[in-house]
Amino acid sequence: MNRSRRRATSISTLTVLTAAVLLCGASERATAEARLLPEETVSIPSARVSSMGGTHAALSDDLSTFFSNPAGFRTAEPTFQAAELGLRVRGPAFTIANLIIEGSQENIDDVLTSPEVAELFSNLYTDVSLIGPLSYGFVGDGLGFLVSNNNGMSIESIGTSTLGINIYQRLVLAGGFGLNIPLGEEPESGLDVGFLLKGFFTGRSGLTSSVLELPDTLGSLGPGAIMDEPFDLTTGMGVDLGLRYVPVAPLTLGLTVQNLLAPAVVNEYTSLSGFLDNEPPVDRVRARVPQNISFGLMYRPDLGPSVSRHISDLKLLFDYRDIFDFWIAPKQAENIVLKFGLGTEITLLRVLDLRAGLARGLPAAGLGIDFHVMEFDLAVYGSELSTEPGFRSVYNVALGFRFAW
Repeated sequence: MNRSRRRATSISTLTVLTAAVLLCGASERATAEARLLPEETVSIPSARVSSMGGTHAALSDDLSTFFSNPAGFRTAEPTFQAAELGLRVRGPAFTIANLIIEGSQENIDDVLTSPEVAELFSNLYTDVSLIGPLSYGFVGDGLGFLVSNNNGMSIESIGTSTLGINIYQRLVLAGGFGLNIPLGEEPESGLDVGFLLKGFFTGRSGLTSSVLELPDTLGSLGPGAIMDEPFDLTTGMGVDLGLRYVPVAPLTLGLTVQNLLAPAVVNEYTSLSGFLDNEPPVDRVRARVPQNISFGLMYRPDLGPSVSRHISDLKLLFDYRDIFDFWIAPKQAENIVLKFGLGTEITLLRVLDLRAGLARGLPAAGLGIDFHVMEFDLAVYGSELSTEPGFRSVYNVALGFRFAW
């Protein structure tokens, strides 16, 4: 009798969640005229996640749960993070720095007009981002909250000889809860359901520069240089839902609906100084972050007493991401090859983590060292900026220090 009631309750819950997702998917299509924002608008980079092939819907063991699956709030080990400091370099940022140094020793025009450099700048994208130090939160016991920010600068080709330089600052506030719906006699056999509410704020100021003027433009960057440049402020809120289920002990399944609803407003100002002087925006644009419905599984075997002396933990992860982008956001729909994600993490002697993965058709690798109250993470990984594999691939380096216990 009790089992049948529990099954009926779980079926009713899943029916309501499915109906909510479908209704919100229909509303996404109805608001297709709204400007589409990139998914990174509502996330903060993580070296650990990047080294494992991106976020995984079935993984929930630290604060990355905020950006993977809120159902993990119930099972995640209680963790408080006091601060984080990280650096991410995307694309050939080091190559550009070497060119500027080389140009200071030789004729800069000859360096920047060489055929190799001209090819580099014809399809350039590079980004340097600093994560934190404002980054604190808690996850565990079915609850979670997070406050985190990152600042950065990107350089991207606009035409053959013009570059767009954007300076941005992003703040994400998030809070949510997870609960368990019993499906059997064992407490771990139930279905975990999670809910997350988040707010996001992004300020961005941009300017343009010719390739030949790039060294002078970068050398003069500062608060005064961007005060008279156009500025826009993006504000919005989002809702995430997640499911997590353990059918058998080593296997975990996860399903997440990120940005179930994520409306935003982009206020455009004539200049940053005008924004600071409380001038009204010259334009206000409706925007949204498109939904991302992803499925994942994790295999975490019991290694036994003899093996666990040396290998403390092993995780194998597989994900199929953004399943319905062809319906929800057809203009941003990606090749199916870019949707698969693989990841693994091997913990040695409870201190050293070795990681590898595959995301968006490109490899990833990294490591982590746990000093109990401080964790160090390093990642080297690729990312595809286009919707087709191999069209615009960039390789990235990320490192981070997290103070958590």
